[in-house]
Amino acid sequence: MIRYWTKFNGRANDSRVGKMRVTINNRNVIMMNRQAYEALGDPTAVELMFDQMFNRIGIKAIRRDAPNAFLIKTQLKGTYRRINAAPFCHHFDLKFDKTRLFVSPRIQPDGVLELDLAETVMIGRGAR
Repeated sequence: MIRYWTKFNGRANDSRVGKMRVTINNRNVIMMNRQAYEALGDPTAVELMFDQMFNRIGIKAIRRDAPNAFLIKTQLKGTYRRINAAPFCHHFDLKFDKTRLFVSPRIQPDGVLELDLAETVMIGRGAR
């Protein structure tokens, strides 16, 4: 009998302790934990980039006064940082019906935090 398995790209919850954690939700808000924020160099603003060929989002530290700067806000509770990426997502027609966790966020040698949209898992219930 032939089986058509679909591999689950996620991990057990405890395997991410101490590692970068980045999500994007249905309101186009990118959330990153302290490790991801520090890997970017503790910036006050970032620029957002999109690689359409490889379906990846790039986040890079930038001056706060740059014309394409997205400010990083601190969450009221916890150590998470958030970026309102709605204009970016609308421009590139990126839609998320539920919160998605990026499985393997990585910092590239040029300082870009790379987020692969093909390597995400759903972690939220979506809009209520």
